[in-house]
Amino acid sequence: MNRLNSKRASRRPGRQILGFAALLAALVIALLPLPVTTSQASAADGEESAVTLSGSKGRYDDFSALKVTVHQTKKLRAQGVRVTWTGGAPTTDTEFTSNYLQIMQCWGDGRNGPDRENCEFGASGIGGTGGRWAGQRALPDQVDPGEKTYVLDPAHPFDNPFVPFRPVKGKPTKSSTDFTYFGPIDTNEQPFVRVGADGTGESVFEAQTVVQAPHLGCGDATAAGPRHCWLVVVPRGAHDTDGTTATAGDKVDASGLSTTSWEQRLVFRLDFLATGSYCPIGQPESRTIGSEMVTDALTSWQPTLCQSTGTTFGFSQSGEPYARRQVTAAAAAAPGLAFTLDPVEAAEGGPPVVHAPVAVSGLTLGFYIETPGSGELQEMRLTPRLVAKMLTHSYIRDVPGWQLAQPPAHVAKNPASLRNDPEFIALNPQYKNWAVDAARPLSLLVPLDETDTARLVWQWLRSDPEARDFLAGKPDPWGAKINPYFGSLTLDKDTGLTDFPKSDPTLSPALSVPPNDPLQYGITDLDPYTQDMHDSAQRTRRGNTGRTIVAELDSNAHKAKLVSQASKPGDRAVIALVDSASAARYGLRTAALRTADGTFVKPTNDALAKGVGTMRPSAVPGVLTPDPASARGGAYPLTTVTYA
Repeated sequence: MNRLNSKRASRRPGRQILGFAALLAALVIALLPLPVTTSQASAADGEESAVTLSGSKGRYDDFSALKVTVHQTKKLRAQGVRVTWTGGAPTTDTEFTSNYLQIMQCWGDGRNGPDRENCEFGASGIGGTGGRWAGQRALPDQVDPGEKTYVLDPAHPFDNPFVPFRPVKGKPTKSSTDFTYFGPIDTNEQPFVRVGADGTGESVFEAQTVVQAPHLGCGDATAAGPRHCWLVVVPRGAHDTDGTTATAGDKVDASGLSTTSWEQRLVFRLDFLATGSYCPIGQPESRTIGSEMVTDALTSWQPTLCQSTGTTFGFSQSGEPYARRQVTAAAAAAPGLAFTLDPVEAAEGGPPVVHAPVAVSGLTLGFYIETPGSGELQEMRLTPRLVAKMLTHSYIRDVPGWQLAQPPAHVAKNPASLRNDPEFIALNPQYKNWAVDAARPLSLLVPLDETDTARLVWQWLRSDPEARDFLAGKPDPWGAKINPYFGSLTLDKDTGLTDFPKSDPTLSPALSVPPNDPLQYGITDLDPYTQDMHDSAQRTRRGNTGRTIVAELDSNAHKAKLVSQASKPGDRAVIALVDSASAARYGLRTAALRTADGTFVKPTNDALAKGVGTMRPSAVPGVLTPDPASARGGAYPLTTVTYA
């Protein structure tokens, strides 16, 4: 923070100086690690607000032994919510023929739960998983006593019946595949959730606020306070709506919104924190800027700071290099407070810069990986060299053209993907038979901006002899070499790198390309950047990278365009670089990383505290800088301290 001299102070309001002093005092006493497995708020508000409901004897299937617990139902924001269950009927196959759960978020202002028309459901259940209509809003060919008939055309009551979605504001949808409000890419529904052999299971559900899902309106201001919503669990058994039993090759076809299915629902009220502005309009404002590593913490402090200081502290998230330039800028409108990992060096002849530590956190490799028949992967070990392979697109399926009969020659001798790498299998033998869709890439999601966090990742890779040698062009013991387009970047020596380049220029014909259409995709279509690490965490929780490598005919323009297609439920796989706060917020599992003494460490609070202990003084007195080469004795190598 700039310590303003009298000449400089004359160009800025005195109230801003006092405001920054108050904010700085509040931040200094807030030096606490950002929790890794769950936030402190979630731990307190979550388990205290946990709700357990029991199923009931159904018309055809008995769910009375089923008990479902939603582990946080109050003070919710956009986050992951843990859902567990016992007493369910086991899911016995990979195709979700029968016996599974369907979980969805719904709006409804009443006390007794939502109508089925108000539920976000039916977008990701299209694509072959489960019965024909099990994950859809469509209700055709169903014999269901008491079923309300929904039709597109009242004159043809048996033509395309479906349950329309009715948003909190706006008109209802016009067909079962009308994705006006939500679609396969952004829906949070979980239409096919596996029940284990012992009748238990666990899932993390993405709760959405009015910001992510305006059609639900959760957390929006109403006369009664923030709008509440609902989490609905629909257990599915072995019978269809007419009482017939699913047999081999014959799945339960009925929609989860059919009358018979909906009768068995378990309904949990969700209370959200208010969204929107915390501070009075017209209150004096002081600008702050900087690192995503403090975004969650700072936004949680803003309401109290607004009320206790009489100043609105606006925060603009940005890459730290840009924030450093802004905080030393001479312009009167420049922010006087920046949040960075690397220190700000005072401009020659300018005012000195004061640094205060405000948050300990860490960078993690978060993942959400499902395998058919095995459920969600729980643990993962990664070495710096494995991460280097993913970041340099050195696997065949990380390069455009991976789907062709002859893969790209410059990576053709390397493993197909991380899951096929002998180094990965040696560290994770439990995944030797990782049964995931062989025709799908598995890349590492990274953000686009220039950041101190990217610099730290490359520093960690260079600190490891194996990873540094790989970046320098030396093959690993199994013969895999760095993608030569990245090998020319001298990544083993570049200490100033603050982003994640995608320098492979390979182009490939798009998948499903129409005849005579030369549409191609490149590396950022195959492995797109994310907006930031929070976006990475959200995409990971949904199990969708957002890649656009499939060609689809645009009926309006009569030509093909690249589109994003969601992965099938039960077979999603995403790995991403995320901050520990976002990983906790969305309930992601995190990889254990190999440290300098050869041990594998997860970003627990204890490991982060030890990581701080391994840091060394920077060029600016009083400011520590990470030193991954010194991460030993349980210290996490990608620990960060954010300074104001």
